[in-house]
Amino acid sequence: MKRYILKIMIGMATLSLVACSEEQVSETVEMKQFIEENGKTGLTKEQVSEIFGEASAIGEISGEEVWLYDECGEYEHSFSNITIDAFEEGKVDYQLYVVFVNDLAYRYSYIYEQEDELWQLQLMPGGEEPIHAKVNVQ
Repeated sequence: MKRYILKIMIGMATLSLVACSEEQVSETVEMKQFIEENGKTGLTKEQVSEIFGEASAIGEISGEEVWLYDECGEYEHSFSNITIDAFEEGKVDYQLYVVFVNDLAYRYSYIYEQEDELWQLQLMPGGEEPIHAKVNVQ
């Protein structure tokens, strides 16, 4: 009887992990699509706030204001590089950086994990095609 209960518990745990994993992939795809559809250059800070909500952190890169959005636990935010350790430790699900030039959204950079690899989607100014590439982790 104990073996039977153990098998049921293992089966339920496996199903739970698969469902959770599929849910995370679905959320990643939905977020990526949302950013592609709504991340427009030239938006004011107020418009960015209306679309994406309140930033998790605000910093600066090369003299330009950057807003960071993420879904995570506790970790040290960085505006100079991707927080790879936080992804590896499961402390962050994604990071979205919005760079402002002259108080208008200029570039969006969305970093996320897919199939145990980090990927980056960049939306550039001037209507250029989005750049989607694997992040080189070394």
